[in-house]
Amino acid sequence: MNKKTLIFLFAMIIAMALPSCKGDDKVKDEKAVDPWTEQMNHNLADLATRLEHQPYTTSMSIYNLSADSFLFNYHERQQMIPASTLKLLIAISALENLGIKGEFHTTLHQNGSISGGTLHGDLILVGGFDPLLSLGDLQAMARAVKNAGIQRVDGRLIGDVSMTDTLRMGNGWSWDDYPSPVTPYLTPLFFDHQRLRTKNWNMIANPDKHCLRTFASELQKAGVSVDGERLLLSTSGVNPRGKELSRISHSLSQVLPTMLKDSDNLYAEALFYRLASLKKNKGATVQDGLSMVKNTLTRAGCDNFNFRIVDGSGLSPYDNMTAESQIRLLIYAYNNKMLLFSPLYSSLAVAGKSGTLAARMTEGKATSRVHAKTGTSANACCLTGYAKASNGDDLAFAILSNGVLNPNRCRAFQDDICQLLCE
Repeated sequence: MNKKTLIFLFAMIIAMALPSCKGDDKVKDEKAVDPWTEQMNHNLADLATRLEHQPYTTSMSIYNLSADSFLFNYHERQQMIPASTLKLLIAISALENLGIKGEFHTTLHQNGSISGGTLHGDLILVGGFDPLLSLGDLQAMARAVKNAGIQRVDGRLIGDVSMTDTLRMGNGWSWDDYPSPVTPYLTPLFFDHQRLRTKNWNMIANPDKHCLRTFASELQKAGVSVDGERLLLSTSGVNPRGKELSRISHSLSQVLPTMLKDSDNLYAEALFYRLASLKKNKGATVQDGLSMVKNTLTRAGCDNFNFRIVDGSGLSPYDNMTAESQIRLLIYAYNNKMLLFSPLYSSLAVAGKSGTLAARMTEGKATSRVHAKTGTSANACCLTGYAKASNGDDLAFAILSNGVLNPNRCRAFQDDICQLLCE
């Protein structure tokens, strides 16, 4: 066989093999296509158009945590009022700085010596902004005084409220809502959620004074004589010279579910000032709390221009965040499974099952597969959290809408988006 024949045969073999190779490449490409991703891209394709036609402004971002990539962004860097979705930041910062076992403390001290059943000095009740302090706890403290051998107090009953500064309203809060179940009184000393034990559980205008008066009454019932006219709230604090008689504590694990599932503003403010107290144990301010949460935002990769925080609950219209910054927070929590994500995820409202999402997404694939924080104010309707996709991927989403006149319509649209994410 001559040389020309060999070259011809070799060329024929290559030519015959080429179609087969192209066919194999096509098969490989088809196998590489992820049906879920293709379907999700299709589901989200017209979302921007739909958002453009809504009668309000929206900042939105969706992130695939499992694939570590963005799925959708829409005005994600636009400054928005986050309303109660701000509580996610407070929760994540608290978990990072206090841990799920971190505690709130209310303590009782004697300031003087005991002789013949009489305390020659003062009793000092030190407020620790514990949102779970109850009438039962005050009764337990009164019994502790009795058990210490004190039958009479010849000094004063002092309520130490020096943990925080003297501001009793948040910056930008609406005065005509104050005080109410939505707008709490900012003081570190209160009990029973600042409410009277009446049929309607009405809010108390000065819950710290009410707490001190109630404690005096419980002391009398326990057999300890005190002068009800010698009650004092101290904003500067008192350094007791005697021992600690009682300590009531509640952990973050007890506070977080109510704060997030039910969107409780008092719990959120209490946690914000508990964080502030890590910077300054007396006279803690909003700026002290802000310095703590700013550190968390920085570690989460959020730029300083992406947020403005003035309270812990999201009540203020001066609060601002972007969808992108909230997504980065959710990613940060997700990547810290044990410390942050696990307790956060279990404390969020669940679609169709619990908290502020109990009556939403009660049907469809989003039921039980969306764990999120709602946010509603006179101007905002927001939803931020996690969703489990049908292929098992974990997703994070942030939908911040402002200028909302019909929140029900806005919520319905948010729910539609969540259903798409879970398909």
